[in-house]
Amino acid sequence: MSIESLENENTGRFVVTTFSGTRHFVDLDAKAVIRRGAEGREWGRQVVMVDPFVALGGSRPKAAAYVFDTAAPDGVPFFYDSIQDVTVGKRMRLDNLTEWRITSTIQSIEPWDEAGEDDSIQS
Repeated sequence: MSIESLENENTGRFVVTTFSGTRHFVDLDAKAVIRRGAEGREWGRQVVMVDPFVALGGSRPKAAAYVFDTAAPDGVPFFYDSIQDVTVGKRMRLDNLTEWRITSTIQSIEPWDEAGEDDSIQS
């Protein structure tokens, strides 16, 4: 089951997948998100992602792969006070008193349990 937005939701658990392939396990009840990195080669806190448009050819004047510094390590819960723009086609924003995070563009949102994942968030 695909969901377009979580803007009117305040309870439940969802998996938000972004353009980069990263999955964010959102627990609205715990007000926490666990990040699971995209498929790519990881070196510490860096991930290399291949741009499929460049890798397949074309005339875009960019490199075929990019190195990203991940803002958060995988598997570590980020507890938020505010969550915004959890909508397909937008970039999810998470804020707490000391930091904020913005994802890449959301590609899909689905119920966490239906995604076959069984991570639990510990406070």
